[in-house]
Amino acid sequence: MKLQASVFCLIFTGVAWAQSKSPVTETGVVCVSTVPKPNSDPISLGKPDGGDRSFNYTIQIGSQKVAASTERAVAIDDLSLNKTHLVKILRDGKLVESFRFNFAKEGSNHLCLWYKSLYETWSLWPAKSSKDKCRCL
Repeated sequence: MKLQASVFCLIFTGVAWAQSKSPVTETGVVCVSTVPKPNSDPISLGKPDGGDRSFNYTIQIGSQKVAASTERAVAIDDLSLNKTHLVKILRDGKLVESFRFNFAKEGSNHLCLWYKSLYETWSLWPAKSSKDKCRCL
């Protein structure tokens, strides 16, 4: 009788463990780099963030929105790897740039979206290629 109870307990434990284990769904992350702090220096090639310009950017991917920070990179996570995402970049509430991407074409599940102040544009590429621009995780 003891052996039967032990076997039953072992089987029951295995079934309970298998039912509690849910499938792991991988998702992607876009890390948004910092933006410059506004300053009153004259704007020039050497100081492209001068001129008291606003760097009040909001990044939207699907229904998720984050404000770009001057202090630290911020993450937009839990993004599906299987769909094409629309990125909208707003400056002071006005759309300034938009584009679509998918993780498979970018070649990574962890991407970096970073701001180039000289050209006032944004670029998206694998985080491993971004050096220190994107440190969200």
